[in-house]
Amino acid sequence: MVEKGPRPAAYIFTATTCSACPDVFEKLRSFVMDAHRPVELAAVVVDVEGVRAVELGASRYLGLTRLYAFHGDETALRRSVDPQWTGALPYIVLLGRDGSVQRSLGAPDPAMLKKWLP
Repeated sequence: MVEKGPRPAAYIFTATTCSACPDVFEKLRSFVMDAHRPVELAAVVVDVEGVRAVELGASRYLGLTRLYAFHGDETALRRSVDPQWTGALPYIVLLGRDGSVQRSLGAPDPAMLKKWLP
């Protein structure tokens, strides 16, 4: 997904139990809207699949451009995204147009966002 996906892009890794995730997504969405740039905003739901994931995305993440429902080994997923990621959510991956990758546990700080979408 990351190697071949659009750039710039933001991936938020979330779960149905993550109460902070919708607020963090909304901050990202607001920043993107203010920047007036076309950006992929994707959520990866790690604890639910199928129709339930679609319902969650539609109700909690308005403005998503893509939704992934992960079903499998969460440890392997975390290692593939970032070997240092312990599994805490929300986990954000920002992919820059230039190929840069930034990671954040929780909401990215303003400097990180400005570097991502200059």
